Amino acid sequence: MAFSKLSLFFSLLLLSFLSLNSLVSCDTDEEDNLLKGINDYRASLNLTILKKNDNAECLADELADQFKNQPCTNSTGANTVPGTEPQFANYPNLLAKCHLNVSNTRDGAVMPACVPNLVPNLVLTNFTQSQYNDNLNDTKYTGVGIGSDGDWIVVVLTTGTPEGSYSPATGAPNEEDNLLKGINDYRASLNLTILKKNDNAECLADELADQFKNQPCTNSTGANTVPGTEPQFANYPNLLAKCHLNVSPTQGMEQ
Repeated sequence: MAFSKLSLFFSLLLLSFLSLNSLVSCDTDEEDNLLKGINDYRASLNLTILKKNDNAECLADELADQFKNQPCTNSTGANTVPGTEPQFANYPNLLAKCHLNVSNTRDGAVMPACVPNLVPNLVLTNFTQSQYNDNLNDTKYTGVGIGSDGDWIVVVLTTGTPEGSYSPATGAPNEEDNLLKGINDYRASLNLTILKKNDNAECLADELADQFKNQPCTNSTGANTVPGTEPQFANYPNLLAKCHLNVSPTQGMEQ
């Protein structure tokens, strides 16, 4: 599994010059509109604006994906009774996928909302005129990540403290870091420029690795795959959208 994930990650990075930062307009507009609305609301209270946090956004996207098949009711999202929030058994895995752990997220706040068709003004009031406004009014929160999927949109708030910073988990270099170093050492030996990390490419690599993870390693998989016989995923457009990408900026990229 690790081999597949790493192979995918860096095959995507090899073509990161294809401008993978292009965004899918629909989801991004909803999230950007909400961020602007929240920051306008905070400005009206003379509070500092919330700055985007990539790791919090990653977690918000993952959580929105968990919620997406749940219907909107008068007891879900912003209307959830405190203490009855849904618990996800795979939450530690979602944190790890976003390079986080419990220690650096415990002081943050996770706020899901369900609004049919994500109508902008209704989405905003689900946060500013609900139980969530206590968090939005709190000066301890300094950063934000927003993710959406279907009728669900999730806001994750971060703090300036280590326990809520949503900073990447630190420690010894992992398999991905080691491979990146090895690849860049190889390219340097050929007098080629080094490859720089690309967050969107890494997101897509993680999503594709999840698709591959239950497939066994054989002498005809991964790097040994015969050209033209690579696996095709019917949900590939959804994987792109989850990483704020679309087909246009990724055409010609090897999977």
